[in-house]
Amino acid sequence: MQKYFVFILPFFLFTFSYSVNKVSVGLKIFPKDSIIKIDGNVIDNKKNKILLVEGKHNVAISAKGFIDKSFEIYPKKNVAIEEKLEKDSPIIKQVVEIKTGSQPKSVRFTPDGRFLLVPLLDDDGVDIIDVNDKKVFKRIVFPVNIAKKKGFVETAISRRNNEFWVSQITTGMVHVIDMNNFELKKSINVKGKYPKVILFNRDETRAFVSNWASNDISIIDTNTYDVIKKIKTYGIPRGIVLSPDEKYLYASLFDKNEIVKIELDTGRIVKHIICGKSMRHLVADYNKGVFFASSMGQGKVYKISFDDKILKENFIGPKINTIALSPDKSILYASSRGPNGKKGYLYKGDKFGKVFVLDADTLEIIEWVYGRNQPTGLDISPDGNILAFSDFLDQNIEFYRINNKFLKIKKD
Repeated sequence: MQKYFVFILPFFLFTFSYSVNKVSVGLKIFPKDSIIKIDGNVIDNKKNKILLVEGKHNVAISAKGFIDKSFEIYPKKNVAIEEKLEKDSPIIKQVVEIKTGSQPKSVRFTPDGRFLLVPLLDDDGVDIIDVNDKKVFKRIVFPVNIAKKKGFVETAISRRNNEFWVSQITTGMVHVIDMNNFELKKSINVKGKYPKVILFNRDETRAFVSNWASNDISIIDTNTYDVIKKIKTYGIPRGIVLSPDEKYLYASLFDKNEIVKIELDTGRIVKHIICGKSMRHLVADYNKGVFFASSMGQGKVYKISFDDKILKENFIGPKINTIALSPDKSILYASSRGPNGKKGYLYKGDKFGKVFVLDADTLEIIEWVYGRNQPTGLDISPDGNILAFSDFLDQNIEFYRINNKFLKIKKD
C-alpha cells in the first residue's frame, strides 16, 4: 500500500516597511501662466515649492506664444527649478547660453565680432568667450595681488592701440589688455575710488573714467597712460558721453537724479538735466545729435538732444540698467534687471529680468525676451546680428540672433 506524507509548513506573513525620501524643490518658472508637468502630472506654477521624491524626473513646460521646453531633473536638498520659456518670436531667437565666472558685470564684443569680453565682479579676472566656438576659451591672468581683490566691472576698446581697458573697483585701477594675446599690458592707478565706466574720445588719445566713490572723473593720456586731469562731480558719476565737438562731457549722477554737462577746459558744470532716479548708462547717436540715458530707479529710458533738451522718455520695466544701440542706430536694446531680492541686489528676486528691443526714434517697445536672474551687461555684435547679455547672479551669458530684416519691417 502506497503511503503519502503531507507536510504542513507554517506560513509567515512579512510586512515590509520603507521610507521614501522627499525633497523640497523651489519653483521659479516664467511665464507664470505656463503649464508645468512633472512625470506627466500638472504642477501648480503659483506654488513657490513642491515636494519630489529623490531621483530622476521628467519636466515639460509650455505656454501660449512660447516655445515648449522639456528636460530631466535629479532633485536633491535645497534645489530649485529655475527656468524660462523663449518667445516664439520672428525677431529674436536664443542661440546658446554659456557659463562664466562669478557675477559677469558687463559684456562687450571685440570690433571683429569674434570675441566677447566679460569682466567678473566676484571673480579673479575677465572671461573671453569665443563667439564661434560658443565657449569661454580664456580667463585673463592678473598678478595674484590684483586678482584676489576681484571687482572687475566695465571695458572699453581702443582700435588704434589694439587693446581694451577694464576697470577694477577694488584697486582703483584700470588695466590695459593687449588684444593680440589677451594678456595684461599695463595697470593704471586712476587716482580715484571705484572706477567704473571708461570712454575714449574720437581719436582715442584720451580716456575718461567715472569714479563712483570719489565723485570725480579721471582723464588719462592713452599714449603715456598717465592721469593728466581730474574733474569733480557733485554726485556719483556712472555713465558718460562726450558732446559731438568734444568740448563737453555728460555724466549721469546715480545719486542726484540728473545728468550734468561739464565743460572740459574749465571742469565746470554748466548744465543740470533733471531726469529720473538712479541714472545709470549713457550712449550717443552723433549722426542725429542725441544721446540716450537709462534710469534704474524709475525704469525709464530717456532720449536727450545735445542742446540739452529731453525729447522723449518712456517707462520700460523695473531696474533698467545697460542700454546699447544697434550699429545703424535704429534700435535701442535695454536690460531690465527685475526686482531685487529681499536682502539686496546681490540676492535673487522672485522674478526673472527681461531684455527689451526698442525703437530708437520713439522709445516704444518692439519686442522683449526673458533673461534669468538680473540681466545686466548687454551688447550688440558689430554686424548687428547677435545680442549678448549677462545674467549677473547666474554666472551666465545668453546669445540671441536678431532677424534685422523682420525687425526693420516691424519697426516701419
